[in-house]
Amino acid sequence: MIYITKGITKEEFDILKPKCNCPDKEIIKWQERFRYYSIPKYIKGHQNKGKPSPNKNKPMSEEQKRKISESNKGRRIYRTTKEEFDRLKPLCNCPDHEEIPWKEYYENYGIPKYLKGHSAKKYKSSEAEKYYDEYKTKWNKEHQDWYKNYNLENKEHIAEYRKNYYNEHKEEINKRSAEKQRINPEIHSKYTKKWNIEHPDKCRESCKKYFKTPKGKESNRLHNSKWRTLGYIQLNKYFEGSHGHHIDREHVIFIPSYIHRSVCHNVWSNKNMEIINTIAFFCLVQQNIDEIKDLFV
Repeated sequence: MIYITKGITKEEFDILKPKCNCPDKEIIKWQERFRYYSIPKYIKGHQNKGKPSPNKNKPMSEEQKRKISESNKGRRIYRTTKEEFDRLKPLCNCPDHEEIPWKEYYENYGIPKYLKGHSAKKYKSSEAEKYYDEYKTKWNKEHQDWYKNYNLENKEHIAEYRKNYYNEHKEEINKRSAEKQRINPEIHSKYTKKWNIEHPDKCRESCKKYFKTPKGKESNRLHNSKWRTLGYIQLNKYFEGSHGHHIDREHVIFIPSYIHRSVCHNVWSNKNMEIINTIAFFCLVQQNIDEIKDLFV
């Protein structure tokens, strides 16, 4: 037959009526791929038709036998009934060895060695995972500049993608975040504090929105009811940029707001009260010294 190397239309193909190069010379049937690729010389499976098989009566080597044995390892019975299947209780060949559920086509096609999607599990060894983690860490360290440049060039795209992803998986992300907070409360607290210092305007806006919600209103009521029970005996005068700090449940010392916020404390549970009180008394003494100096200047 003529071996065409270029694409051909259906009309040209019907005129040519190409035949297979095998001894039977069968007519090749039209296929859509012939429009873009060449017509083959042979019909699929006819290449060796009429020729003696190169492997006929040839004994298999030990290596070939071993490979066939490995591939057939764990092979199930070709055909089986439901009763026989229930008696055998076959398991998947993956490392988890999950039980294979019954399906009707096992009666004609046999039981598979693996459950669907479990054939790759045998390759996921602990050594492979360890190697992957080490390589990933090494690659990330060596390509930090690439990450920085990519993030800067695609800042808007990344922000939009993250926003859309969060909206689509809101419940899952919040659940995962809550779990991380429960496991590592100190790390979360440190990160939150750092973010609040770096973004004071956003923090203020977020607090306003929160206190308008039912949960926020309830929290505010509890907070105010607690502080109503505290006294307010001032040991010094208020000055601009200061906060009133309760050294106990009665007395208050005005100290700079940034100092007051620098130490996380709680007058009710006595958390870090010794530290913040020491700083407050130092501020009080310093303020008094400055006032005395001003009198004599």
